[in-house]
Amino acid sequence: MNTIGVDWGSSNRRAYWLDAQGCLLAQRQDAAGVLATPPGGQRDFAAELQSLIGDWRAQAPAQVWLSGMVGSRSGWQEAPYLPLPCHLHGLGEAATPLAADPQIRLLPGLCQRPPLGPHDVMRGEETQLLGAWRLRPQNGWVLLPGTHSKWAQVENGRVLTMHSAMTGELFALLRRHSCLSAVAGGDEPPAPIPAHESAFDEGLQWAREGGGLAQLFRLRAQALLTDEPQPPAEVAARLSGLLIGLELQARQIHSASLVAAPGLAHWYTRAAARQGLTLHALDPDQCLVAALQALQTPTETSP
Repeated sequence: MNTIGVDWGSSNRRAYWLDAQGCLLAQRQDAAGVLATPPGGQRDFAAELQSLIGDWRAQAPAQVWLSGMVGSRSGWQEAPYLPLPCHLHGLGEAATPLAADPQIRLLPGLCQRPPLGPHDVMRGEETQLLGAWRLRPQNGWVLLPGTHSKWAQVENGRVLTMHSAMTGELFALLRRHSCLSAVAGGDEPPAPIPAHESAFDEGLQWAREGGGLAQLFRLRAQALLTDEPQPPAEVAARLSGLLIGLELQARQIHSASLVAAPGLAHWYTRAAARQGLTLHALDPDQCLVAALQALQTPTETSP
C-alpha cells in the first residue's frame, strides 16, 4: 500500500507521497498551518486535508500519517504524548486512528517528566527524529532548531531525554516587540554574507562573555552609539549569534546530528564550529521521507 505523510505544524504543512516500495512519488507544501486562519475563519481539517492530498488518495489506497500540531489540543484530534524513555520505532504502534477515517493516523508527540528530567514536550520533531535515526544511526544527540529548538539524546533508537530552547521564538519576539525593534526590526533574515557573518560572530563572542540579559540591551546601545548606521538585518544577525551561542553553550557535548533547512543549518554549523561542537547536517525533507519508510516497514516500527 502507498504511504502519505503530512507534517502539519503551526505555520506550514508538508506532504509526502510514497509508493509501496517506499519511493517518493511527489511532495508539496503550503502555509495552511494549524494556527493559520482559513477563509471565513472556520476550520474544516477534513476539507483542508482533502485539498492537500485528495488527488493522491484518489489514485491508489494509502495509509496516511499525520504529525505535528494537528495532533495537539488545538488541532484536529489530540494524539497523546508518548513518555520518555521510548523507542522511536514504537511511534507507529502508538499512533491514534482518526475517528472519522481509520486510514488516517495521528502520530504521538513525546513528553518528559521528572525525575527523568525537567517537564518537556515535542510534537512533530519526533517524526524527524525517527528519520534521522534511520539515516544516521549514531548514538548521541540530535538537534532540531526552529521556533523552539529541540535537543534529543538517542541511544540504539531510544529517546532517553530531551531539552527545549525558545531560541527562534525569542529572536522573533525581541526583533518585533521589544526596544530592539527600532534597531533590528523587519522580516529580512540574516544572510550568509560577510557583513552578517561578522555581526553573527560578534554575537557569539558576547554569548561567551556571559551576562545574557545585559548583552541583549548592549545590542540597542551599540546601534545608538555607533557613528556608522547599522542595517537592521546586521543587528539581527548579531542578536541571532547571541541567542544561538547561549543555546549551544548550555549543551556540554562534542557532536550532534543537525536536522535543519539550509539557511538555519548555516548559522548553527557556524556557531558550533566556533564552540568546538561538530554538527552532522541532515535534510529535514529526507528525514521525513525516511521516517515514512520506517513506518511503512512493520519490522522497523516495532521496538
